[in-house]
Amino acid sequence: MKKMKYLKKEALTFVVFFLCFSVSILAQNVRITGTVNDNTGQPLPGVNIIVEGTSTGTITDVDGNYSLEAPSDGALVFNFIGFASQTVPIDGRSEIDVVLEQSDISLSEVVVVGYGTQKRENLTGAVTDIRAERMENKPVSSLTSALQGEAAGVSIVNSGGPGQEPVIQIRGVGSVNLSSAPLYVVDGMPVGSIEGLDPNSIQSVSILKDASSAAIYGSRAANGVLLITTKKGNRGGEITINIDASTGTQQMWKTLDLMNREQYMDFATEYLTNAGSDLPARFSNMNAPIYPGASQTFAETDTDWQDELFRSAPISKVNVDLTGGTEKFRFFTSYGFIDQEGIMVGTDYQRHSTTFNAEFKINDFLTIGENVTGSYGIRNNEKESGGRTMIKHIVNQIPYIPASVPVGTEVTSMDIAQQPKLMTLTQKTR
Repeated sequence: MKKMKYLKKEALTFVVFFLCFSVSILAQNVRITGTVNDNTGQPLPGVNIIVEGTSTGTITDVDGNYSLEAPSDGALVFNFIGFASQTVPIDGRSEIDVVLEQSDISLSEVVVVGYGTQKRENLTGAVTDIRAERMENKPVSSLTSALQGEAAGVSIVNSGGPGQEPVIQIRGVGSVNLSSAPLYVVDGMPVGSIEGLDPNSIQSVSILKDASSAAIYGSRAANGVLLITTKKGNRGGEITINIDASTGTQQMWKTLDLMNREQYMDFATEYLTNAGSDLPARFSNMNAPIYPGASQTFAETDTDWQDELFRSAPISKVNVDLTGGTEKFRFFTSYGFIDQEGIMVGTDYQRHSTTFNAEFKINDFLTIGENVTGSYGIRNNEKESGGRTMIKHIVNQIPYIPASVPVGTEVTSMDIAQQPKLMTLTQKTR
């Protein structure tokens, strides 16, 4: 009898365990349906929904609806670009509706690509993203000069002339007969040049380097694309004024090793003698004064033409910007002025530039705005004479000829014949 009671008790325990196990098996997975909306009640299509801790998931349809199977005691993770990620426990429910809140993504996490933006980790093309703080403190006159040395695979060659736009090549020369310059896109609009843009008004620069950029801009992007975003105002922020001013000097860091007077005369004597040519008439009259009435003779003159042509040149920059906005409206406006003397005598550059960006949010679906940029510049470039640059002239110039004489001084025909170049410098009063 006791044995029967024990068997009945054991059987009862088994039945209870079996029923609990069956209920557990049946309750392990449930089909969950629901809708995902934003905080305004609009459905969100394409939201990623993943069962936490697994690779099982789905996405919402065009109406924001979804359906998937998941453990009743699990949790669902909702992710969507521009919205905060949300984890929701299932708790045995079969219907879960979710409202996602928008999140402010830091600009350092976003890369401008074509006509929009993407998170850097979602990007597969070759893109270099350069932030404003890496450019605005450089003492340069152009945005392209500020980009020098900031991006791998991007060659920027500066001629050195004040205000001249450098030559940009992305991953080498991409054209044989046509221009190898990249396409410039400022705030979504293709432009022919960015020479007048003030580096202080730039928020970021994204450089598209590979062929994938052609899928966005076509054949114009064959040499790469520079996507430039200008600064915008802050929504709901106070009106602020920023003033940035800097000054500095530029100078030649290395000059050519040219012959002095004695070396030049020794070289010319040996060269002309071996060639069977006559020596210059001045060689026999080096003790003559450099101009009538002067106490200095040609034999005492040893001109370093590089010292005469190059100088320590100042460069100054001033930038003033005003920014602000409300929840519906934001604006940014700036004015920049640069004054750059060239290290070569007779060269300089001045530029006035202005930027105005405004944006007005009418409702959640419509935002209007404008981006206006203008500049005015004056540049004096290096002058050429006889089809030769000034650098070529000073290499060939005679060191025993003075760099200047008093204004109105008569120069003999023999001296003119021996100094056919740099006559503008010879007449310059020191």
